[in-house]
Amino acid sequence: MAPSIIDYTFDQAQVSNPDGSLPIDIDSAAITSLEPEPVIVDGVAYNGALDTTGLVGGLSVDIGSISTIDPVRFHARVVFYFEDALNGKQNLIECDRLPFVLALDGDGGTSTITASVKSRTIGWRSSETYSSPDVVRFEWHYADLVYDTDTVAVFLDGKFVSLHGFGSENSIELLSNGSFTVAGTDDTVAFEGLLAAVKFDAGIPSDLESMLDIQRVSAQWFITTKLESLRPSFDMGNPLSAPAVGSTGFVWTQEYDRGLIIFSSSAGSAFEIHGSVFQRYIRIEEATPGILGYLVSDTIPTNDPLDPTSVVATFSQGAIYYSPQSSGRLGAVEVVGRIYVNYMISGGPQVTGIPLIVPVATSGGILQIMSRASWFWKVGASAAFFVQGAIRDAYQISGGWITWGFPLSNEVDV
Repeated sequence: MAPSIIDYTFDQAQVSNPDGSLPIDIDSAAITSLEPEPVIVDGVAYNGALDTTGLVGGLSVDIGSISTIDPVRFHARVVFYFEDALNGKQNLIECDRLPFVLALDGDGGTSTITASVKSRTIGWRSSETYSSPDVVRFEWHYADLVYDTDTVAVFLDGKFVSLHGFGSENSIELLSNGSFTVAGTDDTVAFEGLLAAVKFDAGIPSDLESMLDIQRVSAQWFITTKLESLRPSFDMGNPLSAPAVGSTGFVWTQEYDRGLIIFSSSAGSAFEIHGSVFQRYIRIEEATPGILGYLVSDTIPTNDPLDPTSVVATFSQGAIYYSPQSSGRLGAVEVVGRIYVNYMISGGPQVTGIPLIVPVATSGGILQIMSRASWFWKVGASAAFFVQGAIRDAYQISGGWITWGFPLSNEVDV
């Protein structure tokens, strides 16, 4: 069982931990009796609650002297009840020594629950709100915040709600002093309702840890972890919408201010595209959905020695290339199908260069011009072939595929 730092039950004017430590005096008028019948929440009976309405500056306790706080693994719980519709954020609990917040947020109708922590490298980040259920008014609830190594998660009434991955390079900074505050220090975002109990543990209850571990193979975990792993070197910004699930049911895409992150269960990871590559991907998906397959790489350099600024994003059935030098006027260009397969077998951009035009359908096949070769595929053929150099020049001058037909092999030494 995780050792408790804070374990308060609000049934009298003076509260403390069960061992008497960290006592706080409360105005007795703020304590509401729940008798004659106690409220049962998660199997625990509560006889009283703290009415936070009008509580100025929250209810804070100094935890600067506590040595057992673990910034790698911790847990907090709140038992709460509210009646008024929420318009904006309301903090249930917050901590500034180990920066975290468990909060509700509302739009005047539905209400969501979020868990937030502050990373020493990328600042405040919160669990995703799109997957939060409506936190119903006029009912008692219990909410849990869990931070485990590289991920913050929130649970409501014993069920997983949402998470946000931080990546292995991000960590939470434990300050030398600070407080734990009930209902928030800023009155403009302080919770207004009833609190029956709060907890802050140096560790994680095993049932919540198990539920979080299951989510470490989810699209939400892979996408947010990728986002934050990138952020120190490339900030993709904020999400523009909830993730979209592809028609096959195993590809998830999440659009951000400056790009797109795609997770595929087949790839078992998430990757990003941005800039011209991202714009071209959107156009391709609108015209011929699924032709590229799922993303299997980030937008990375092609390592073309003659075009060192060119980049590529690789998919399971093709790739999209962009080069400021060779394809800047045309934007990014895709290579797909049989031409892509043989293009890569033959050495890709390092051998035949960056694609200069999109694949072009001709009578009986497809051609695509690269910076150092031209590729051809004849309908029904098991392979595509290329011509380059002086042979390509002579081939094109003398009529190309119209005169000679499609090449049946690559060039060979004789």
